[in-house]
Amino acid sequence: MPQGSRNYAAEYRARFHSALVSWCLSLSQSSSNSPHITVLTVAPFASVVSFLINAVGFGLEWWNLAPYTRIETFSALPLNMGLYPVLGCWCIVLIRRFGRSMLLLLIFSIGTTLLEGFAVLLGHASYGNGWNLAWTFISCLVAYVALYQFYTPVRHVLTEVWSKYEASTRFDKWSNSKLIR
Repeated sequence: MPQGSRNYAAEYRARFHSALVSWCLSLSQSSSNSPHITVLTVAPFASVVSFLINAVGFGLEWWNLAPYTRIETFSALPLNMGLYPVLGCWCIVLIRRFGRSMLLLLIFSIGTTLLEGFAVLLGHASYGNGWNLAWTFISCLVAYVALYQFYTPVRHVLTEVWSKYEASTRFDKWSNSKLIR
């Protein structure tokens, strides 16, 4: 391979696998009362927020991600459907567990900003048109606050749906019925 060229296929495969691993770890370690309902509700919204923010960022040429493709948002696909939804789910699960929403929103925003700063240092991402880590922090904070504002009114409905689901699938309910006898 000539000097200065990169193996973009291997880079994209590595990103895809990291997104897949993050989803597997997230689903296996989730231990809230209704993890599947939380994931099924929060992850799609987090993904939509991520797609929206990345579309604006790529469109205004504030950032770019390797591998550099003709369709710029294609390189962010593993992040939009992998890392950011998983981080959003973990943020909501931890807020539900510990109840310190503002502190956790700040911690997740700072953590995501540091991850992106590390990607910039490694050369996987580049900033342009005045974009920097401070703006990254603000965009992450806006994304996590939007996610929390989405989840807050929906959580009561989700809790009710989950309790009805658990009640309808309990084994001891069916063991005393006439169907089993």
